Amino acid sequence: MTASDVSALRPLSTGQLLDRAFRLYRQHFLVFLGIVALVQVPISVAQVALNAQMLGVTGGGETFGTIGVISTVVIFVGSILFASLETGALTGAVADSYLGTPVSILGSYRRLGRKWLSILGALLLAGLIGILLFLWFLVPIVGWLSGLGILVFFEIAVIQLIPPIIVLERHTGSAAVRRGWDLSRKRFWPVVGFMLVLALLSTILVNGPTLLVVWLLRLMIPDAIGSTQGIFAVTALLPTAISAFFALVFQPLRLTAITLLYFDLRVRFEGFDLALLANSLADVPTSLDTVTAQEPDPEEGHLVT
Repeated sequence: MTASDVSALRPLSTGQLLDRAFRLYRQHFLVFLGIVALVQVPISVAQVALNAQMLGVTGGGETFGTIGVISTVVIFVGSILFASLETGALTGAVADSYLGTPVSILGSYRRLGRKWLSILGALLLAGLIGILLFLWFLVPIVGWLSGLGILVFFEIAVIQLIPPIIVLERHTGSAAVRRGWDLSRKRFWPVVGFMLVLALLSTILVNGPTLLVVWLLRLMIPDAIGSTQGIFAVTALLPTAISAFFALVFQPLRLTAITLLYFDLRVRFEGFDLALLANSLADVPTSLDTVTAQEPDPEEGHLVT
């Protein structure tokens, strides 16, 4: 990364972060989409096939049965496993492209290596913490006043920063969760607002077209298909496929925006841009991975202040 490239790293507002995410996604559209599609397409096909099987079985008045339950569990577990793989690979690709390094689909997965297992473990740990926070929220008075806010912040902000922390800083497990908490709470409200904007975009760009298609199907299909079972099958399967398609297109944008937010936090509070500039001006510069992995000593003290 050259000194001129480093100068582009500066604190950004929410609008500027989204603008850069859109431009970066557009610049590497096929690569980013290919990274996600490599994982999401098989899962989406399996989900549509499972829905078709359910409609075929239940349409005849039979119960779904053990095979259907096993298939559902397998697809659910596979989705969690592959989501860690996809998120880690795309996060690395976004980071490389943002810092001026060429990216490719297979190269991103090779770069990820076994870090996806660390991402999976950290996300499972975060899920357990989320359950504990929910139980805390149920505690009368004290939990009602403090639990909901902590739970919402942990779910929409802290967990989202775990993949870039593990991929770029080489943290694992509980250290990644603590690092995500410490990094995101330094800019609490802007981070929460940014994540809510991404959630709103997801609703508009993914759920919006799906709801529109369902509405159009209900208007047009009864005239084209006489069978009630056929109408039910089409209106159930087609929205699932359309929702999966738009989710596939939106997912790279969401992960790109979250990765840029991670860099923005490090630029604001840890002088990440200055570290890169010093590296680019050094007589014997170190690798970008080494510079990116450098971070301050873990914070001590109370988690909640």
